[in-house]
Amino acid sequence: AHASTSATVFCIAHAIVADPTAMLTQSTSVYQLAIFNAALCTFVPMLLTMVAVNRVGSSLTAQAGAVGPVATVYLGWAFLGEPITLTQLVGMTIVLASVALLLRVNNADKAKSLAQDT
Repeated sequence: AHASTSATVFCIAHAIVADPTAMLTQSTSVYQLAIFNAALCTFVPMLLTMVAVNRVGSSLTAQAGAVGPVATVYLGWAFLGEPITLTQLVGMTIVLASVALLLRVNNADKAKSLAQDT
């Protein structure tokens, strides 16, 4: 919450310093797109992240968050026709392998805890 609040404060401060009247003279479509962007690209993902932390815990949520850049590269290729380089493939493989390893360790720890409880 603090990070989002400080980012908002600094963005508003920058807009005021750069050109204070520009915020009030945009077309209606700019304001509509800004609201759409704020809702779907900021508010909803943050809300879903908090729900995920509440449901599966912070460590598993953080591990799942590591897949985000991989998904971005894939979606850029699938929808925008961007090429995927060998370096990106290697990076994506490392990220996915790391997440898989962490999930395996997490599942092993849970199984170990359950075995000790019984």
